[in-house]
Amino acid sequence: MLLPRNKFYTLTIITMEEWRSVPWYEGIYEVSSLWRVKSLARVVKSWMYGNQPKKERILKQQVVKWHCGVYLYKDRKGWRVMVHRLMAMAFLWCSGKFDGKTLVCHKNDIGTDNRLENLYVGTYETNNRDTGRNWHGVDNSNENHWMCKLTNQQVKEIRKLIDDWVSQ
Repeated sequence: MLLPRNKFYTLTIITMEEWRSVPWYEGIYEVSSLWRVKSLARVVKSWMYGNQPKKERILKQQVVKWHCGVYLYKDRKGWRVMVHRLMAMAFLWCSGKFDGKTLVCHKNDIGTDNRLENLYVGTYETNNRDTGRNWHGVDNSNENHWMCKLTNQQVKEIRKLIDDWVSQ
């Protein structure tokens, strides 16, 4: 059996893409298990043009601060929402209340990798622990830091010169 040439259709058949409604945007937007976000077909009220029909379409994602985001609109107001948060609310049964302590974390620390098996809901502490584990023990302190201009020996010499100058 030959598969059709349409890439999205082929991708949907092979991976069995699952769409779920986005919390707070039910009937307006859906997110898929392949981290795509689509706007559903609907009629939008416009103050200038009256009622306008909108077609169903896949939204373009923008990378902002190393994470994929989309703009969602409701009641004439728009918000930029990160796709990994939408995935967590729709598929990980997260409450959606992201207070200052709750995060959606990436297991491999790649912000654009929004696969379900790569996401988990955690805290700042668990995210920092996970980040330290994924850096594989790389020491970025002192002269090992990528922006370092001086060696540790040069810093000690400069401090000694400053102490001698202050004590005179």
